[in-house]
Amino acid sequence: MSLSVMKLVGTGNDFLFIDGRHDIPGGFSRVEVVKRLCDRHFGIGADGLVFVEMINGAYQWDFYNTDGSHAEMCGNATRCLGRWASLKLGANSIDFKTAAGNVHVEVSGAEVTSYLEFVSAHPVLKQLTINGRETSAYWLDTGVPHFVLKVESLKESIFDREFIRTLRWHPEGGPRGANVTFLEVVGPASFKTVTYERGVEDFTLSCGTGVIAAAAVGLHLENASASNHLPIATPTSADVEAPGGKLRVVFNSTFEGVTLIGPALKIFETEVSEELLRS
Repeated sequence: MSLSVMKLVGTGNDFLFIDGRHDIPGGFSRVEVVKRLCDRHFGIGADGLVFVEMINGAYQWDFYNTDGSHAEMCGNATRCLGRWASLKLGANSIDFKTAAGNVHVEVSGAEVTSYLEFVSAHPVLKQLTINGRETSAYWLDTGVPHFVLKVESLKESIFDREFIRTLRWHPEGGPRGANVTFLEVVGPASFKTVTYERGVEDFTLSCGTGVIAAAAVGLHLENASASNHLPIATPTSADVEAPGGKLRVVFNSTFEGVTLIGPALKIFETEVSEELLRS
């Protein structure tokens, strides 16, 4: 027996997709499959793996980070699921459930748009002490929690791994810690960003929820005040560049709900043998 796997990529964030309506050969657990196939040396390699399921007549996903842990949400993976649905189901739009909330995705040519109505993007300023260093970071949950740090240069800010790992596990981030996202302002409503992702435990080429978090902080800072809770910003949309490509982020007028727009492409589809899963 074999297992059909499709690999897709959204601005450098790569994922494996498996039709979860079918059994896994050999009786392997999903966590075992995730750890084997996401391994970039002994498997296929990916930032995460998604099982697409149909439960009570509704699609939902079972999303795993590369280390086998669950994640409530992944913005780029929602867009990749839209591409998967267009290729496997012949549908240019799909609604599905995640642990964070319901998602609607639409496919138009190379572009895929995800509507994340459950996202409440209101940054809160935190004053933290990290390894004896006083640090200002904005915390918000865009499906998963993020600490966002505004920096002058991404290139000069991402090399202190001890600092980043300590912040990633800071108790103010939540019970499972938080992603660490760096924000560089390029111009009005134009930002660069990169995220150190929990579950991957490294920087990725793109993080959808991190791009959303960076856009929210960047837009709010354009109208910053001394308040810990930043005011509603104007404008409510931004162009954000991650190392793997550019995305468009559009919030509604109260920053309750967001749209994430960008490319999502199929890399390949293959059949994985039971022997590979056993090796």
